[in-house]
Amino acid sequence: MKANDIRACVGARKSQVVAAIMGLFFSTAVLALTPFAYIQLTAEMMQHRAQEYERFAVLAVRFRDSPAGWRTMETDLHRQSDAEIGKLYSRYGVDEREFLSYYSANPQIVGAYLDANPDQQERLHGLQERMEKALADFEAQKAKIGPEALR
Repeated sequence: MKANDIRACVGARKSQVVAAIMGLFFSTAVLALTPFAYIQLTAEMMQHRAQEYERFAVLAVRFRDSPAGWRTMETDLHRQSDAEIGKLYSRYGVDEREFLSYYSANPQIVGAYLDANPDQQERLHGLQERMEKALADFEAQKAKIGPEALR
Protein backbone atom coordinates (compact mmCIF):
# COMPACT_ATOMS: atom_id res chain seq x y z
CA MET A 1 0.00 0.00 0.00
CA LYS A 2 1.33 3.41 -0.96
CA ALA A 3 1.42 6.45 1.30
CA ASN A 4 -1.29 8.15 -0.77
CA ASP A 5 -3.52 5.10 -0.40
CA ILE A 6 -3.04 5.16 3.38
CA ARG A 7 -3.80 8.89 3.49
CA ALA A 8 -6.95 8.33 1.44
CA CYS A 9 -8.05 5.51 3.74
CA VAL A 10 -7.34 7.55 6.89
CA GLY A 11 -9.08 10.55 5.38
CA ALA A 12 -12.17 8.44 4.60
CA ARG A 13 -12.23 7.08 8.14
CA LYS A 14 -11.81 10.55 9.59
CA SER A 15 -14.85 11.76 7.67
CA GLN A 16 -16.85 8.75 8.88
CA VAL A 17 -15.82 9.40 12.47
CA VAL A 18 -16.58 13.10 12.12
CA ALA A 19 -20.00 12.28 10.64
CA ALA A 20 -20.75 9.89 13.51
CA ILE A 21 -19.67 12.45 16.11
CA MET A 22 -21.73 15.15 14.45
CA GLY A 23 -24.75 12.82 14.46
CA LEU A 24 -24.31 12.24 18.17
CA PHE A 25 -23.69 15.91 18.84
CA PHE A 26 -26.92 16.96 17.21
CA SER A 27 -28.99 14.27 18.89
CA THR A 28 -31.34 16.02 21.33
CA ALA A 29 -31.06 13.38 24.05
CA VAL A 30 -27.26 13.37 23.93
CA LEU A 31 -27.13 17.17 24.04
CA ALA A 32 -29.76 17.49 26.74
CA LEU A 33 -28.89 14.73 29.16
CA THR A 34 -25.72 14.07 31.04
CA PRO A 35 -25.57 11.99 34.20
CA PHE A 36 -25.83 15.24 36.19
CA ALA A 37 -28.86 16.46 34.19
CA TYR A 38 -30.49 13.02 34.38
CA ILE A 39 -30.15 12.97 38.18
CA GLN A 40 -31.37 16.57 38.48
CA LEU A 41 -34.43 15.83 36.35
CA THR A 42 -35.11 12.64 38.31
CA ALA A 43 -34.91 14.56 41.59
CA GLU A 44 -37.21 17.32 40.33
CA MET A 45 -39.75 14.76 39.15
CA MET A 46 -39.63 12.91 42.46
CA GLN A 47 -40.08 16.16 44.37
CA HIS A 48 -42.99 17.09 42.13
CA ARG A 49 -44.64 13.69 42.68
CA ALA A 50 -44.19 13.90 46.45
CA GLN A 51 -45.76 17.37 46.53
CA GLU A 52 -48.53 16.16 44.25
CA TYR A 53 -49.42 13.24 46.53
CA GLU A 54 -49.31 15.50 49.60
CA ARG A 55 -51.68 17.94 47.91
CA PHE A 56 -53.96 15.12 46.68
CA ALA A 57 -54.22 13.73 50.22
CA VAL A 58 -55.39 17.10 51.55
CA LEU A 59 -57.92 17.45 48.73
CA ALA A 60 -59.21 13.89 49.15
CA VAL A 61 -60.36 14.73 52.68
CA ARG A 62 -62.84 17.19 51.17
CA PHE A 63 -64.47 14.47 49.05
CA ARG A 64 -65.26 11.86 51.72
CA ASP A 65 -68.96 12.09 50.87
CA SER A 66 -68.56 12.33 47.12
CA PRO A 67 -66.70 9.46 45.41
CA ALA A 68 -67.91 10.57 41.96
CA GLY A 69 -66.77 14.11 42.61
CA TRP A 70 -63.39 12.80 43.73
CA ARG A 71 -62.93 10.72 40.56
CA THR A 72 -63.56 13.82 38.45
CA MET A 73 -61.23 15.92 40.60
CA GLU A 74 -58.51 13.27 40.56
CA THR A 75 -58.66 12.98 36.77
CA ASP A 76 -58.23 16.74 36.47
CA LEU A 77 -55.40 16.76 39.02
CA HIS A 78 -53.53 14.01 37.17
CA ARG A 79 -53.98 15.82 33.87
CA GLN A 80 -52.51 19.01 35.38
CA SER A 81 -49.67 17.07 36.96
CA ASP A 82 -48.81 15.31 33.71
CA ALA A 83 -48.64 18.71 31.99
CA GLU A 84 -46.25 19.96 34.70
CA ILE A 85 -44.05 16.87 34.27
CA GLY A 86 -44.07 17.55 30.52
CA LYS A 87 -42.75 21.05 31.25
CA LEU A 88 -39.95 19.55 33.33
CA TYR A 89 -38.95 17.30 30.43
CA SER A 90 -39.03 20.31 28.10
CA ARG A 91 -36.75 22.33 30.39
CA TYR A 92 -34.17 19.57 29.98
CA GLY A 93 -34.77 19.29 26.23
CA VAL A 94 -36.13 15.73 26.28
CA ASP A 95 -39.43 13.93 26.22
CA GLU A 96 -40.49 11.02 28.43
CA ARG A 97 -39.20 8.39 26.01
CA GLU A 98 -35.77 10.03 25.79
CA PHE A 99 -35.59 10.37 29.56
CA LEU A 100 -36.42 6.70 30.11
CA SER A 101 -34.11 5.64 27.28
CA TYR A 102 -31.18 7.53 28.78
CA TYR A 103 -31.02 5.34 31.86
CA SER A 104 -31.68 2.17 29.85
CA ALA A 105 -28.74 3.02 27.60
CA ASN A 106 -26.45 4.31 30.39
CA PRO A 107 -27.02 2.46 33.67
CA GLN A 108 -23.28 2.12 34.37
CA ILE A 109 -22.63 5.82 33.72
CA VAL A 110 -25.51 6.89 35.97
CA GLY A 111 -24.42 4.40 38.63
CA ALA A 112 -20.83 5.63 38.48
CA TYR A 113 -22.04 9.22 38.77
CA LEU A 114 -24.07 8.36 41.87
CA ASP A 115 -21.16 6.41 43.37
CA ALA A 116 -18.95 9.47 42.87
CA ASN A 117 -21.64 11.80 44.28
CA PRO A 118 -23.08 10.17 47.40
CA ASP A 119 -24.85 13.42 48.32
CA GLN A 120 -26.96 13.06 45.18
CA GLN A 121 -27.66 9.42 45.99
CA GLU A 122 -28.78 10.44 49.49
CA ARG A 123 -30.93 13.19 48.01
CA LEU A 124 -32.70 10.71 45.73
CA HIS A 125 -33.14 8.28 48.60
CA GLY A 126 -34.72 11.00 50.76
CA LEU A 127 -37.03 12.03 47.94
CA GLN A 128 -38.00 8.39 47.38
CA GLU A 129 -38.93 8.04 51.06
CA ARG A 130 -40.92 11.29 51.00
CA MET A 131 -42.72 10.23 47.84
CA GLU A 132 -43.59 6.79 49.25
CA LYS A 133 -44.92 8.30 52.50
CA ALA A 134 -46.97 10.89 50.62
CA LEU A 135 -48.40 8.20 48.34
CA ALA A 136 -49.33 6.00 51.31
CA ASP A 137 -51.06 8.96 53.00
CA PHE A 138 -52.89 9.78 49.78
CA GLU A 139 -54.03 6.17 49.30
CA ALA A 140 -55.24 6.10 52.93
CA GLN A 141 -57.32 9.24 52.36
CA LYS A 142 -58.70 7.83 49.12
CA ALA A 143 -59.74 4.66 50.92
CA LYS A 144 -61.80 6.76 53.35
CA ILE A 145 -63.80 8.15 50.43
CA GLY A 146 -64.94 4.65 49.64
CA PRO A 147 -64.24 1.77 47.26
CA GLU A 148 -65.52 3.79 44.31
CA ALA A 149 -62.61 6.22 44.76
CA LEU A 150 -60.05 3.45 44.46
CA ARG A 151 -60.85 2.66 40.84
